[in-house]
Amino acid sequence: MKPPLLPLCLVAVILSSGCTLSPLRRFGSLPPTVKPLAAGQTNATRVSEDVTEASDDGRFVGVALAGGGCRAAVFSGEVLWRLHELGVMERVDFVSGVSSGALAGAYYCVSRDPAQLRPGDLPWRRDVVEDLMQRGVWLDYFTRYLVNPFDVVRYYGTGLNRSSQMRRVLDEKFFHRKTIAELNPNRPRLLVTATTLETGAVFTFTDQQLAGLGVQSGPLALADAVQASSSFPGVFHPCVLPDYTRGGAGQPASRFVHLVDGGVYDNLGVAPLLKVYEANRARSPRGGVIIVADASLPVAVKQKLANQADARGLKDYVIDFGSIRKSIEIMFEVDRLGLMRALREDTWDLGLTLIHLHYTTGLLSEDRDLHDELPNILDLDKPVPTNVDFQNRSHLVAPTALRISDDHARATRDAARRVIEFNLGPLRRVARDR
Repeated sequence: MKPPLLPLCLVAVILSSGCTLSPLRRFGSLPPTVKPLAAGQTNATRVSEDVTEASDDGRFVGVALAGGGCRAAVFSGEVLWRLHELGVMERVDFVSGVSSGALAGAYYCVSRDPAQLRPGDLPWRRDVVEDLMQRGVWLDYFTRYLVNPFDVVRYYGTGLNRSSQMRRVLDEKFFHRKTIAELNPNRPRLLVTATTLETGAVFTFTDQQLAGLGVQSGPLALADAVQASSSFPGVFHPCVLPDYTRGGAGQPASRFVHLVDGGVYDNLGVAPLLKVYEANRARSPRGGVIIVADASLPVAVKQKLANQADARGLKDYVIDFGSIRKSIEIMFEVDRLGLMRALREDTWDLGLTLIHLHYTTGLLSEDRDLHDELPNILDLDKPVPTNVDFQNRSHLVAPTALRISDDHARATRDAARRVIEFNLGPLRRVARDR
């Protein structure tokens, strides 16, 4: 008996275009915590670009937390823990995060130390931080996306999308419905960055930029900002914010801003810090310090291709995902290197000191074989070392993914500890405000 091909084809077409055809597609496309500003209302939260309070000591200090999947979350979490222990974070004015770095930064800025905990607060405790930062979200995400029948119907029939699903996972697993208004006033101000698809410009979740859309910053869930910063194109749909300034008072928005991963524009998270510093340079007569927690993995470390004539996997026979992924990694790495070079060149003119905490330096620096090769490994313009077998170190090198093994998490935390130790001198000078 032949299968009913026509009905099956019709079902496939309807499902594949359901969000386009459904009159309910607007429902669920916007974060539920997005609220319009009322007439005369202003935003005033801990995501403000205003440095009046932050610059009381006349010196700007910012921490940038780069992206890179669970590896970046674990590395950023450990860096923040070490900087907190050293007393550096007491001097920090702004924490800027991109993608997984934004996850760690947002959790730090909303959490409280054990001695200050109140009911419902999120704790800043070593065991909690280690567990959260290495907690995989892949299974939770796909359970919602593929298994839950109710969510499958909503996915095809309304505006619910993959970013909506992950936003809910982040809210339940990490932030427990905490909003921007609930950021800890004793922590640095928070800057979470995404990229605007319409213009290619950076979008930072600040009081000022949200007010430019007529959106209240206080009620916005931290999970909304973090997911927008982490919406890697192709894996997740863009996160959507309405522009309430384009319609009449009380009218629904007719224009929208579509946000994807902040790493598309700046995967280090330094752009918002430079913007705030340069705009308020007169308030920092003593200059400034930018500490970059860089969890990127240089292309040279991942030399699996060099050992294979045919590197195709099963899925690559349909679309060459391996080459696409590798090309994206190279583009991110070239962008990162260019940004780091520009930072090093501009820091003197800007009166800034740069402290670069690099994951690969901490990961490989104790290996005698690699000690002299590190400059080549970290620079695409220099020849890739041919005398080092990176495959023997694969148990140390954590991949860029939505999950991380216990062994890779331990190796990543060890790398963060070592790179902090290498920079103890300048970090202690920041803590002592010298």
